[in-house]
Amino acid sequence: MTKWLVAFLLVVSLGAFVGGGLFTERAFAQTDSLQTMVRAELVRLINRLVSLLRERLAVLQETDREVDVPEETSSPPVISAVSPSSGTFGMMVEISGNGFSKTDNTIYTGYGKTKATSPDGQTLSLTINPPFPRELGRLKTASFPEIRLRIYVENENGRTEIPGGFVFNF
Repeated sequence: MTKWLVAFLLVVSLGAFVGGGLFTERAFAQTDSLQTMVRAELVRLINRLVSLLRERLAVLQETDREVDVPEETSSPPVISAVSPSSGTFGMMVEISGNGFSKTDNTIYTGYGKTKATSPDGQTLSLTINPPFPRELGRLKTASFPEIRLRIYVENENGRTEIPGGFVFNF
């Protein structure tokens, strides 16, 4: 930029010399005015450039900084209790544990599956309604008084490794 300014001043000087023979007071005044305008514009551009560089440097420093973001550790659901532990048709059962999704859990009961929500991530509710007929209970013998159901919970975090248990009584 300085070379351009020197070249410009040289051209103005030569023009004044050729046109008037020598620098006149008017030529000096025009040159001073032009130099002042060019300087003012250069200072404005340099200040803007410095401002842009500072903004860019701040962005680079912000993105380059190491930020400790805790990783969300999602563990599979765990069943700690099924209450009550036994019952018959239509019984409401509460499954306690942790890792349950508030919106999307699938409960596997051994006779089917059902969707459930958890208000607190620690409890689920299930109504025991196996598809086999109630009359099967009348055929009860000493070797067939109950059915043990294994209860699993599955959601986006995985599936329970150890099932909960429920004893279905006829």
